[in-house]
Amino acid sequence: MTIHRAAKKGDLASFKAHLQRTAFINTANIFGQTPFLLAARGGHVMIIEEMLRNINFTESQLSSGDKKILDNGDLLHPAIMQDNMLVAEYALSKLKDPFETLNKLRLDAHIKASGKKEFINQLSLHLVVRLGDITNFKIVLSRCTDINILNSDQRSVFYEAGTHNQLDIVEEILLNNKTILSSEDKGLINSGELLKTALENGNRKLFRYNLSFVTDPIAKLKELKEYYVEGSSPKQYVTFLLQGREEATMSKEQLSKTSTALQPERDKQDTSFVDKVLQASDKKRVQEKH
Repeated sequence: MTIHRAAKKGDLASFKAHLQRTAFINTANIFGQTPFLLAARGGHVMIIEEMLRNINFTESQLSSGDKKILDNGDLLHPAIMQDNMLVAEYALSKLKDPFETLNKLRLDAHIKASGKKEFINQLSLHLVVRLGDITNFKIVLSRCTDINILNSDQRSVFYEAGTHNQLDIVEEILLNNKTILSSEDKGLINSGELLKTALENGNRKLFRYNLSFVTDPIAKLKELKEYYVEGSSPKQYVTFLLQGREEATMSKEQLSKTSTALQPERDKQDTSFVDKVLQASDKKRVQEKH
């Protein structure tokens, strides 16, 4: 069986065997048909996935017929019906208006009947994160039952937003009670890069909330204090937070000596947002007054 016939029939085992023997995986047959075209026409999504994952596959191998199928969105529907995140994401990346296409598919009677609306919602969620579209992110977020679904790279929406410095989206994710941070998400927070971005963009609320997820917040604050130059706004704020933490164990005399210099920074606080790092200090102040 040729590679073209395997693609047309959706014979995955035979197709994989051909991939191991050749580096030219998307050449046209005598009729001008490529394996990609034949698999796409037949709705054989797993064949397309094998091609996309193969190191020998490049965009330059796509024929005009392949590109037409992608431009028309013909590959997206079977990918959704088969819950194939990789192929669906690839098909979306080739569309001029992928978000609008997904919105239309949500209303499709066939999609509704097949129960694929949640998969479309999850696809949309990752899509708007990549686009940095906070308005549509909030809309899609409200539709999703499971917002912790991973994309084809096994990344969460939090990780995607965090690594692309989309702080407004990161904040929406963290404040959502459906969010479950993975070990990789927590690793991103503990690395300190997200903390730096939030701090340097003046988003202290997000900085403090992220800090509450850090394994050792005091050690991280000390690390950040050394990172920033003297007199900079980030350094002043980190110093203030460190001081606030230390105040929890200070005597009344020590408190009076240190509080004056940090008062301007304290006045800038957004006290409406719960800060685990400062809670201990605030409780200490109340106890001292009584």
